[in-house]
Amino acid sequence: MAATTTLILAGVGAAASLLGGVQQYGAQRAQAEYADRMADLQGQLDEMRARSTIAQGDAAISDVRRKSAMVEGSQIATAAAQGIRSDTGSMGAIREESRLMALQDEMMIRNNAALEAMGIRTQSALNIGDIRMRAEGARRSAAASLLGGGLDAARIAMGAGRQGEFGGQPLPQNPRPMAMNYQRGAGSNIA
Repeated sequence: MAATTTLILAGVGAAASLLGGVQQYGAQRAQAEYADRMADLQGQLDEMRARSTIAQGDAAISDVRRKSAMVEGSQIATAAAQGIRSDTGSMGAIREESRLMALQDEMMIRNNAALEAMGIRTQSALNIGDIRMRAEGARRSAAASLLGGGLDAARIAMGAGRQGEFGGQPLPQNPRPMAMNYQRGAGSNIA
């Protein structure tokens, strides 16, 4: 009867250990899936930010072009009012210089927007890589929890089986035959 009770209690302990491992596995898998979803969402948000930066740069370039056209129109009108040709001589050089300055401003704005977008995308890739590494760690921990729970359950069940074989007594931990006990003194087998 004691052996049966021991086996039943061991079975309950093994089942509890296995259930704990399965529950921990589920929780860690859920963490990994959540991290994967967050990595995807973070990537989408960062790509939107990068595209927004490029769009803001394009809007600034359009503004520079509009202002440049206004300046050129003003220069042409001023030259015409004075009876001067605006496409030759010093007036032509002034218009050309204004156009070149506007082009330089456009290139600087485009370059700055591209650099900022690249920085956003690079940081995003690093952040997503970190999130994915944590997700992979959670997946590995989940597998280890499941394996550990199973192994604990097996260890408990095997221990109960051994105890049942010896009338409820645990197995000796390091059994040595009496003939191998070479201690001197009273009760020893060495003279």
